[in-house]
Amino acid sequence: MRCRILACVVFAAALQACSEHASSSHQPVDNNPISQILANASCDAYNDIQQLGGKTMGTQWTLLWRNCNAPDAKSVSSSALETALSGELERINALMSTWDPQSELSLFNRYAGSEPVELHVDTLNVIDTALQVSVLTAGRYDITLAPVIDLWGFNQDKPLETPDDSAINKALKVSGAQLLVRTNNTLRKRQALVSVDVSSLAKGFAVDSLGVVVESFGIEHYLLDIGGELSARGLREGIEPWRVGIESPEGQVTQRMALRDTHVASSGSYRNFKIENGKRLSHIIDGATGRPVEHDLVSVTVVHQSTMLADAWATALLVVGATDAQQLIKRHNLQAQLTVYRNGEFERIADKHFHSLLF
Repeated sequence: MRCRILACVVFAAALQACSEHASSSHQPVDNNPISQILANASCDAYNDIQQLGGKTMGTQWTLLWRNCNAPDAKSVSSSALETALSGELERINALMSTWDPQSELSLFNRYAGSEPVELHVDTLNVIDTALQVSVLTAGRYDITLAPVIDLWGFNQDKPLETPDDSAINKALKVSGAQLLVRTNNTLRKRQALVSVDVSSLAKGFAVDSLGVVVESFGIEHYLLDIGGELSARGLREGIEPWRVGIESPEGQVTQRMALRDTHVASSGSYRNFKIENGKRLSHIIDGATGRPVEHDLVSVTVVHQSTMLADAWATALLVVGATDAQQLIKRHNLQAQLTVYRNGEFERIADKHFHSLLF
């Protein structure tokens, strides 16, 4: 599954300096999105770190888990764990991928009837979560905007042609959460052309699902990542939390976070855009207008007890802009950091709970 929303935050674990001592395989540490060293630590602190990883959803997934002081994890078969994780990712893609024409969601999108369609409980869970966040943003965050996004050409490799008002309004008429009806284990369309794309929170859901698999192997201390969406459980060593870094829009790691038993996701608008007549157009579309956002908010990082919700909220806050995002953060007790671009400089806005995780 390829996500439209590119993660603007790169998370990294302090592992690389000790990689020659770690029992890791399947993927070079240097190529891993969470493999940069971010802390001064002796190799002894990491000589029990195990690593697995691979490709999925147009990005990479990585699992780091700790063996030291965890007898139950020492007997884990890496090959069995990797098989289980890969199988779970294949299952999720078969349900929700919009790039697989035979996935459950793709088949639903092509269905032109008005009868309820029975969907897997996981697919419905992700859709329900997205619809709930959509309501809280007055429909500005919208998983049914594919017709509008296609108009602007962000899903296509072709020069941008700005659609006229008539075309945008026509596309908006086949978009919107109100065109979907949820009943029991089914989803029904009120309009035949409506389609659903859950890529803005599917990676987060997958991280949560993989965490269940990891813990079924008796592993209690791990860091799990899919393209920058993270779940950190337990400790990396002794009483030390997992340490990760936040990459700024300039591409430098400028902040570090200490995580334990929490989840982090991010969304950004500064890497996926098109230029028209010298004007930079973001790939983030506002569901209220059908047009690319034009505010100064360029990235969002959210900390939550669910990676899926962190993922959804990161995108939703990015859509609405800094002013409305701050109101939503306060109203719904979210932990988040906003990065805005003002007067030629990047400025960070974070609540006290988010600040408490920085070191």
